[in-house]
Amino acid sequence: GGSLFFFKSRGPPAVSRAVVRKFGENAHVPYGTVFSCFMACCMLGSTILGGLLSAGLHTDSRLEKRATKMFAMSALSIACTTYASAQDDGLYVLLLGMFAFEACVGMYFPVIGTMRSRYLPTSHRSVIMSIYGVPLNVLVVSVFLYIGRLGVTGAFAVATVALVTAVLCMLALQGIRAREARQHIKMVGGIVKARMNMINSLKEAAEAQRSQENSDDASSVQVDGKSVDEDDIWLDHARHSRHNRGSLSQFQL
Repeated sequence: GGSLFFFKSRGPPAVSRAVVRKFGENAHVPYGTVFSCFMACCMLGSTILGGLLSAGLHTDSRLEKRATKMFAMSALSIACTTYASAQDDGLYVLLLGMFAFEACVGMYFPVIGTMRSRYLPTSHRSVIMSIYGVPLNVLVVSVFLYIGRLGVTGAFAVATVALVTAVLCMLALQGIRAREARQHIKMVGGIVKARMNMINSLKEAAEAQRSQENSDDASSVQVDGKSVDEDDIWLDHARHSRHNRGSLSQFQL
């Protein structure tokens, strides 16, 4: 946001100085044409982003990766603008850097809007944005208070540093997202492992029950082609024993 303020406020003086250096003191700066080219580049950036979104850029972490690349391209374009503003014959490099930055601006607002809706809760979004607006305003006011010392080149240099800081913050966000993804995968893996262990335990219990039933079936024997349990065999033996003892007692009498 601060880089955009510096670009909008210091861009016209930078173009005017570059035109004068290139074509002389009497050269006229076509601000209307330059502004129209800026708006066309901004629309081009928005169109490119729309095509990427329709291709599925917003899924998973691809939005963060493309946002990081967008900030990196913005930092590079402002760095080129900073370098060209300090040169005597840097008009074309200056305009090229500005056009590239405007294309990044066209991508910036949709990307940031999507990321705000993803990471900032609706109930606290306005408060959070107001809090983060304080250091932004401090930076802008500080640069404009010392604009006489910094000049156009210094203001663009501050914008470059701010964009490089944004790139570093996006890299940190990608790292946090990657750690959360690994933790989520680990948690899901633990749940799947626990369920597999439970299924294996149930299978083992079912197999143990089947083996017990098979052992009970195996305890029966075949007598005259019929299945007879061991208990029935012992009962028959007991009956024969009592009958034999009764017969022996009668013989003795």
